[in-house]
Amino acid sequence: MQSLERPDSDMMTRRVSNPERVRVAFVIHCLDTGGAERQLLQLISHLDRDIFEPLLIAGRPSGERGATYEADVTLSDASTSSLLSPLLFGRRIGKLAKTLSIFKPHILHAFLPERTLFMSAAAEVFHPVPVLIANRRSSVSVYRTKRWKTFAERLAMTRVDAMLTISKALREEVVNLDGFKKNVETIHIGVDTELFHPGARSELRREMGWRSENIVAGMVANFRPCKRHADFVTAAQILHQLHPEMRFVLMGNDRGTLEGVKQQIQALGLERVCRIISGSLKPELVYAALDLYVCSSESEGFGNAVLEAMACAKPVIATGVGGILEAIDSEVEGILIAPRNPGAIVAAAERFIGNPSLGVRMGAAARARVLARHSIAAMVRAHESFYIRTLQHLAPKSVYLPGIVDAHETRS
Repeated sequence: MQSLERPDSDMMTRRVSNPERVRVAFVIHCLDTGGAERQLLQLISHLDRDIFEPLLIAGRPSGERGATYEADVTLSDASTSSLLSPLLFGRRIGKLAKTLSIFKPHILHAFLPERTLFMSAAAEVFHPVPVLIANRRSSVSVYRTKRWKTFAERLAMTRVDAMLTISKALREEVVNLDGFKKNVETIHIGVDTELFHPGARSELRREMGWRSENIVAGMVANFRPCKRHADFVTAAQILHQLHPEMRFVLMGNDRGTLEGVKQQIQALGLERVCRIISGSLKPELVYAALDLYVCSSESEGFGNAVLEAMACAKPVIATGVGGILEAIDSEVEGILIAPRNPGAIVAAAERFIGNPSLGVRMGAAARARVLARHSIAAMVRAHESFYIRTLQHLAPKSVYLPGIVDAHETRS
């Protein structure tokens, strides 16, 4: 992929040379490391190119070190928030509208709320597209921190034709809280079960100096308030007192709370046994080194990292919030606990430590569930079907679709 300050009309003209393909323009604010970003890249890379022609558009370049991917079109080199700079936001909207006029997508898919949806809806005013799709991937309690954000998002949603959510809980939020009465569907996230698999080798244990007798518990999550890393660290202190051989690891990039977590680890005297890994793009190395996986979030759209750990057949302790309730049947694929409760983390960990066969049984069940319900292939097929059905029902009659629809029906 290539990053472009301006839409390259020659490049996009070549991309649309086959009129029988569905052109989908995906928009995201940036490609910094996160579950939503990984899902978008997986979706784009696995779309059937005989039917779909994707274009990945980012508002700005990735700001994280070690990033290995770029958008096809980058609307600005600026790393500052477009919401805090009306002029910059306006420029991005203009460049996005120009991109749409060249690429002429059948579908404009705004992959995240806030900046991505605001920018997409505004650009679509200047260059209408047949179908505008929005995503709800986390609860509004996480990102609607001010009233004006609620107003702005609901205003943008008036231009949205269809909404995708990653859990039934988020679907209920879209319908009941925001009153979106148009087409709303749920497509669960998918996991690369070849990358995330049992028995994967990792050098992390050796690099950290952990021995075979060390029991390692960890969590993969960017450092944001809703992830409640403080609860994990509090539980880690108690568990280390009970089991001095235990070790702990947290992987994620800073989204505002990393320094506070570091200070907590230092204050509790856990620097030697609790490690933080930031900036890595390979969470599979952490899962392979773990004996227990913990999710202490107080809000989860679905829980990408939880599913990845499940795919690795790791014993999982997770808060029963949001989409996690759709990913795990408690006492079958893992142990669900209440949020904001470090003591519950400790109690669940004690069960796995005292009964290793319990972890083996639940880990196997977790892997089986991911294979059956949450594969990348299933996620991609669901999106492809949704795109075609949405075009069939919502696209204006002036949009040429017969060849696209016939091709899809032949392959279904």
